[in-house]
Amino acid sequence: MIYEIIKIMFKLSPFKEASPIQHPRVEDYWLVPAYNKNDQWEVFVGKNHKNFYKHEKLPDEIQWRRVFMVVNCVRYKHDYELISNIELFNHNDHTLDEIGWKISDSWYTFALPEDFLLEIRGQPIIDYAKRF
Repeated sequence: MIYEIIKIMFKLSPFKEASPIQHPRVEDYWLVPAYNKNDQWEVFVGKNHKNFYKHEKLPDEIQWRRVFMVVNCVRYKHDYELISNIELFNHNDHTLDEIGWKISDSWYTFALPEDFLLEIRGQPIIDYAKRF
């Protein structure tokens, strides 16, 4: 029964359609959510746009950040704990601003340079804030 409740909670996850946002503190960086399950990565590179990678094919720019997060992560949530949008895009440790942070067993937020995000995305990022 508990397993079924947890399964339903994950189906209702607010991050099903996650997308990157401009980094609020680091110019020309984006906060990019990523989900890893069984060494299969979903990197949310745009609205309704995900890149899929096997663990060994994860781009180096993401891979070194992931290793740093795993080695230096003090506390993160387990997958059965609810994760808020605030946790996905906000972290109190500003030393991680240009790296990112591990949120749970499977969820990460990578801080990626805009040029790299454009490269893996394959199309321009529409930044409405810069247009006005």
